[in-house]
Amino acid sequence: MKSFLTLSLLFASLSMASAQFLRPQNSSWMSEHVLFLEVMGNAGTISLNYEQLVASGEYAAAAARIGVGAYPRGAGEIEFGVPVTVSGLFGHERLWGEIGGGIRTSFTQALMEDGAEIWTTGILGLRLHPDHPGGVMLKVAYTPALSPEGVLVHLAGFAIGIGLNGR
Repeated sequence: MKSFLTLSLLFASLSMASAQFLRPQNSSWMSEHVLFLEVMGNAGTISLNYEQLVASGEYAAAAARIGVGAYPRGAGEIEFGVPVTVSGLFGHERLWGEIGGGIRTSFTQALMEDGAEIWTTGILGLRLHPDHPGGVMLKVAYTPALSPEGVLVHLAGFAIGIGLNGR
């Protein structure tokens, strides 16, 4: 809970600091919608994600994302993850830095009987974001997670994503 409050304060300060650079969507180099596959990201070993640009400017943008992914947990069991994240993007034209975080709801068949686990997750990365619909977005990011017990988990260390832009 303490880490969630810390992340919330970080997002609030980022949004206040960058608000002067942001404009409503439709006025950026970046596409408004991205559908992408990510390996070793916030949702697990492999995930499918949808990201919506919610505000953008020439040098800063904000995006919200939801995804669904899975990874093997052992003994033939698969854990599913559903991340919901918010990111601040800073850059110009096609090269953007990304910092963000959110929560990941994780569940397996055994967890469904007792309820799902809520993890805190982070994003720190770079992305190449084309300026036209149908272009390919590439990203690499460090995506740590904090378990419900407060244990920092690094999974593979870095995530790689590739996706298609839409308008």
